[in-house]
Amino acid sequence: MTWYVQLQQANQILASREAEASRLRLARLAAGQVSRLGQRPPAGPTRRLAARVALIVGRNATRVAAALDAETVRAA
Repeated sequence: MTWYVQLQQANQILASREAEASRLRLARLAAGQVSRLGQRPPAGPTRRLAARVALIVGRNATRVAAALDAETVRAA
């Protein structure tokens, strides 16, 4: 098979799955089951800790970059 035929088959599979998903969504809405896509489950303690660590590392990296940039400006 050529890449074009494979691409067409993939597009057909995607289109059929999207149509099925749309049909299921409409059926749920008609049945009164509203999906809660905007709501996320609460973040666990491990996830919150990882987010804090990433925030601290990002802030420190920004400070180091600003300090190095200030030194470069002063030297020029």
